[in-house]
Amino acid sequence: MKETVIAFSFFLMKNIQFFSRETGVSIRHKMLGITQAYVTLFLFKLIWGLILFQLEKQGVIPLTKGAGNLDVWIAEVSVSTFVWQVLILAPLLEETAFRGFLQKEPVWLALSLCTLFYLLVCKSLGLEFYSLSMKTAGVMAGSALGYSLLVQGNGWLLTQLAKVIDRGKTWLMWLSAASFAFWHYHNYEFAAAGPLTVLLVLFPLFISGLFFTWTSLRHGFLWGIALHMLTNAIPVLMTLLKFRT
Repeated sequence: MKETVIAFSFFLMKNIQFFSRETGVSIRHKMLGITQAYVTLFLFKLIWGLILFQLEKQGVIPLTKGAGNLDVWIAEVSVSTFVWQVLILAPLLEETAFRGFLQKEPVWLALSLCTLFYLLVCKSLGLEFYSLSMKTAGVMAGSALGYSLLVQGNGWLLTQLAKVIDRGKTWLMWLSAASFAFWHYHNYEFAAAGPLTVLLVLFPLFISGLFFTWTSLRHGFLWGIALHMLTNAIPVLMTLLKFRT
């Protein structure tokens, strides 16, 4: 395990340019790119929200509310913990799980598979994957072991998987976005909702997943995480302002 951590650390130091995928492109250009993506995504969500509001008002689809209440959440934890979980940790975990395997380097494939394993096991066991406990630490240890097994033997298995993923990258991009959307299924109360309602409500998350994927592949993985953090920033700020008042 120690050798694995050291090897991964050297990989990051030697391949830090991975986070600036486009050679010869300035940071300013990349920031402009994610700003444009963010504004486009924001406007789409705003328009789609108005469409859903009208459909609910006309009785075409039932009223669907979020299963989680951010006000209750922030009241149960400290403000710093709330911001850390929603604004930082969620984008890091979700982007690694749902976009990491699309990157070029096999090491990101290993991290993606192990992070996805961690999230799925925690969710299936009803564990709060944003909080460190004895149970989540155990799942995390299992994920770390899986990562170690994947990268051993010169990463032959990872190299083969990376080749398969590269050949099917186009449809895997769509699958990634769809999986990201349905990952948030339990964020809503769909008890009285049909398939059409579920698809309409989750569609903005699917579009968000496509934007995150495009950004990470065009500008670099770090920039996809940055865009994800930006999209989480508005609900976090609104909740903080409401909580303060």
